Order: sequence, then structure tokens, then C-alpha cells
Amino acid sequence: MTEASPVVEIKVHADSINRYSTLLQMGVDIETQGAISIGTFLNRLPGFTADYINNRVQTIFLNGSAIDDLQKPLTGSRPVLAISAAMPGLAGAIFRRNSLHAVLRSDGVDISVSAGSAEPVAVTLKLFNMIAQEKGADLLARGVGCTGTQLALFLTDNLELISTITQVILAGQHLDRSDFIKHLHRLDAIFLIIRKDDV
Repeated sequence: MTEASPVVEIKVHADSINRYSTLLQMGVDIETQGAISIGTFLNRLPGFTADYINNRVQTIFLNGSAIDDLQKPLTGSRPVLAISAAMPGLAGAIFRRNSLHAVLRSDGVDISVSAGSAEPVAVTLKLFNMIAQEKGADLLARGVGCTGTQLALFLTDNLELISTITQVILAGQHLDRSDFIKHLHRLDAIFLIIRKDDV
């Protein structure tokens, strides 16, 4: 995602907005300041207060590895951060933060904003289960980066959602929702905004 990425703005029926949160499981791009901690990054997301992060975010993977310490910096040129609420079963117990099944857990988390480099970095963020349901709508309303193909595949796999779309604007141009998907396949990086249509 870059500043030159075309903006795709979708308005949907208010009662269907949470159904779009499953898009976040595929991973979306969030541009942020480089060299910041996981906790700082999460704290900058809409609705991710210190209380929410400490009490609701139970499982964190950074670049495929389970993470206990929210002070750990985001690493790599394109870090992948996956978060979820508590997961069931033994796997959930093993990977859960503050679990008795892990020997190195932090007792408390300071998520104050830390200094970072001036270079921006694109973080691929994946939200799962209740985290996606509770915070997905706010994140999509603020806007996320993805590819046109990614969005097209999501809508093709969830065709019933197309009927919930009330308006589509691509790079300032209104599109008919029936023609929307074919346009998406022609796009690489896009900046996607999905909002409730309260009318």
C-alpha cells in the first residue's frame, strides 16, 4: 500500500458491517512508523485501549512466532502480526499470554508510545475471532491496505455480501456493485474503506 494506491470506498447496510470483519483474517496492511513496539502499534489502532489490549488480546504471533512481551519491536521489512482473543483447547492454553504453560511471561505491559525511526513500515495485520468482531468495523472504517484481488476473492467467497453493498466509489468514481468485482481484479494495491450506510 502506498499513498498512490487508489481508494476503494464501500458503504454497506449497517446491520451487515460485522460480516466484513472476516476479511481481516486474510491480513490487511497498516502503515506505521518504523521501529515501534507491538503494544504501541496496537494502541494506535481504533478502539485498542490499554485495558482492551491487556485483557482481551490473549494470543499474539509476530512473523509466525508466539509473542509474550508487547514491548517487543516489530521486526522485518514487512512484519506480519496476528492477534486473537482466547482460543480454545490446549493450543489456546499454550499460546495464550500470561499462561501457566509458558515460562516467560511479562506481569504487566506498558504500552506508552515509544520513539521509532522516521521510516514508515507496512505491517500486515490479521485479526481473529472476537477481536475481529469487536474492532473490525472501526478498523475498516478508518481504512486498510490490501490488493484488489484479495478483496475480489473475499467477495466471491461471500457472494451474499454483495447485496449488502449500497455504494461503491473507486478512485472518486461511482461504480455499479454488479460490475465491482471485475474492476478489482485489475488493481494491485488499494486503500480500502468500508463504512456503514446509516441512511
